[in-house]
Parts: sequence; C-alpha cells; structure tokens
Amino acid sequence: MRAFITPLFIFYLFHFPFSGYTQVTTTETTCDDTLWKHVYNSMRLKVLQKCITVTGVVKSVKLKGDGDAHILVKLDAGREKLLTQANYRDADSCMIVEVIYAIDAWKFDAKQFRKKYVNKVYVPKLGEHIEAIGNLVIDSHHDWAEIHPALKITVIND
Repeated sequence: MRAFITPLFIFYLFHFPFSGYTQVTTTETTCDDTLWKHVYNSMRLKVLQKCITVTGVVKSVKLKGDGDAHILVKLDAGREKLLTQANYRDADSCMIVEVIYAIDAWKFDAKQFRKKYVNKVYVPKLGEHIEAIGNLVIDSHHDWAEIHPALKITVIND
C-alpha cells in the first residue's frame, strides 16, 4: 500500500508554499463541506486550502470510472504557484479540476459514496475560459494539485 504522504509532497509543502491562491468569501452555496462525504477515496486527498478560485482555459475533459469529470485547466498567468512538479510532468502543466459524479459511476466501490447526491456543477467544454471554485488538494496517489471537489464552475465571457 502506498504511503499517503510522500517525500515529494513534504518537499513541496515546505519549499513551495501555496501563496498564489485567491481566497474567496465563503458561502453555503460555494463552499459546502458536506460534499466530502460523496468524494470517492477521499483519504488520498490532503486539503491545502478550502474554497479557492482559479481561472484558466479547459485543455481536456475526461470522464472517469468513479463518475468524476477530470478536467485539465491551463491556469491564467500568475497562478502557476498552485501547481506541483507532478502537474507539469503528468498533467500537461495544468491544474486538475474534478467535478464529482458528473456521470453515473461504473466502478462498484465508487457507487457507495454517491448515495443521493445529484451533481449540479457545470462540466465545461474544451477551450472554454472558466472560473472554478473548490478545495485545493494534493492527490497523494499522483502528487499533483487539484481542485477537488469543484463546487462551482462558470464560463468567463472574455
């Protein structure tokens, strides 16, 4: 079994503080902690900052077996401090934004976390410039930074 806190994570945590995020005003509609009970395998996620806002352009959207939409977002200039080396190496220099249960999960063990949750978060299209609000986490299985779960995604009309 892989350790949840890897040496790489500890290195980044202490050598690259996450000072590049923007804190947003918390409200029940945008920062709902009750969504955590619906996150599949949440033990792998280390919350660095609750309820932050990121903006950028959607480079990829993939639907995963746990029902999540896995969205790669090329962050707007000046936001790169949020990324880890794993984001650069394994995620095309993008932030991963995850919308939970965007589709029905087909992984049997993921279905138990959905319970009665119905996704209301917009899943963006390729090329859209978006604003995403959610928790900044490190996924210990990949050592990359994610917004997970995404609590709200809106399209920015440039």
